[in-house]
Amino acid sequence: AVEKDLVIKDYIPGNSIRLYIQERIRQWAEKKWGKDVLYCKGLRIQTTINKEKQALAETLFCVKVEELRKKIGDQLNGGMLSVESHTGKIRVCIGGYNFRESQYNRAFQAVRQMGSSFKPIVYTAALLSGIEMDSVMVDEPVQMRLPGCTHLWRPKNWTNRFDGPMTL
Repeated sequence: AVEKDLVIKDYIPGNSIRLYIQERIRQWAEKKWGKDVLYCKGLRIQTTINKEKQALAETLFCVKVEELRKKIGDQLNGGMLSVESHTGKIRVCIGGYNFRESQYNRAFQAVRQMGSSFKPIVYTAALLSGIEMDSVMVDEPVQMRLPGCTHLWRPKNWTNRFDGPMTL
């Protein structure tokens, strides 16, 4: 065997979307237990991923990305994370469109503000607490010290400006 040429195949087995999950788990496990335990001790790692929901999400995600790539361009990508709100368990995780194209896991490595995806949660909480749609709020700078932090948190919006009084 020593005298034979080494053949390296440029192929990573597995579903190109699920590889993002596998790689994330591998990185986590390697950091937690070390390479020797991970690769030599026969670990069995279970996740909270729901197989049926994951498969459906992957199908819908791929269809949408392919549709958008035709309109916008081949470099378009995305990610998705579905978390069970009452337990915090991750049920669906999509780190990108194709692991072979890019190993950058958009679900875990991308650092972005929640933005508009978080607005329905905030608006629902406001409405359920009795605030009306025509209630006036003031869009102005605010700062606060978060527990365990030494610096002040100063949230800002996309435009870095404040528009004063406005309805909910």
